[in-house]
Amino acid sequence: MMSRALHVLLVEDDDDDFLLVSAMARKLPGWTLERVSDADAALEKLRVDPTYDACLLDLRLGAEDGFEVLASARAAGYAAPVIVLTGASERETINRALTAGAADYLVKGVFDENSLERAVRFAVAQHHLSIAHVARAEAEAAARAMDELVATLSHELRAPLHTMRLAIAALAAPSLGEAERGRAKTLLERGLGRLERTVEDLLDAARSERGELAVERKPVDLASVARSATEALRTLHPTRTLDLSVEECAPILGDALRLEQVVENLVGNALRHASDASVCVRVRCDGDHAFLRVEDDGPGFPPQLLGRVFDRFAKGEVAHRRGGGLGLGLAIVRAIAEAHEATITASNDGPNGGAAVTLSFRRG
Repeated sequence: MMSRALHVLLVEDDDDDFLLVSAMARKLPGWTLERVSDADAALEKLRVDPTYDACLLDLRLGAEDGFEVLASARAAGYAAPVIVLTGASERETINRALTAGAADYLVKGVFDENSLERAVRFAVAQHHLSIAHVARAEAEAAARAMDELVATLSHELRAPLHTMRLAIAALAAPSLGEAERGRAKTLLERGLGRLERTVEDLLDAARSERGELAVERKPVDLASVARSATEALRTLHPTRTLDLSVEECAPILGDALRLEQVVENLVGNALRHASDASVCVRVRCDGDHAFLRVEDDGPGFPPQLLGRVFDRFAKGEVAHRRGGGLGLGLAIVRAIAEAHEATITASNDGPNGGAAVTLSFRRG
């Protein structure tokens, strides 16, 4: 069986050692060996051509330290195996190399072409196996995420459709009184509104993924935006405590409708995940910046979720159990913030350790 071709970089400053390794490589089928003699040339080679199957690295490059080359190569993104060449089988040196990311080691003057072949091919095989495992895990995670999305989307669509079906059936009843007819129409309108929001969230998520989220930038009064959105939300959630605290700031360049969507998404997220909490919308000014903040006094973001709350489909366990939306609201908020060149942060420094999301806009 013909051996798989190997493209190997040798980093070796000693000409005699290079000739020995080169002579071994010529005896090995499928080998292509390139040599560089110093750290800078090695890092440039690995940067320009990261397709080397493996790198043979002398740990002593004159005045340079092979460990630094190894660390710099890893930091630069070279992920293929590095096998270090050392002049002595010193346990401390070998352990240090393996800890630094070397796949294996060979002792100069001891290894021959057979041990060289075994070491490199085994390291390359292990590397390919690791890549395959990562790819498989990512594929499985993607499949689980898709299954979860389909299940969540089915719930998000089925619930309003069921409500609308009941409302339509009620409206068809000839004996329905005016009060009952009014309630049925309200249920129908709410169901339609929920369907429209779900579809718009999906479309906005797709637009933001393609970098096509439409934002019209013109002078906007952030305090007025917060007031308008909060008043509408109070009408939709009359039993919830929704406070407003605003400072009058110089206008920012933004899209009023999109900024209202930010408030709606943030407040909606807080009301959904902190069912008994009070929510507050705040606008304040500080120097050249205006800040929009939505906070609550609920349990806060789950610690394991805090670093990825703005990712698409990211939801905590409580949200999963309650059917808490598609997990797109905060991702859309981030996309709108980025379109406004605003910074956005999530934290648990709201009242009593509650959740808070803050957007910072440059004024003027």
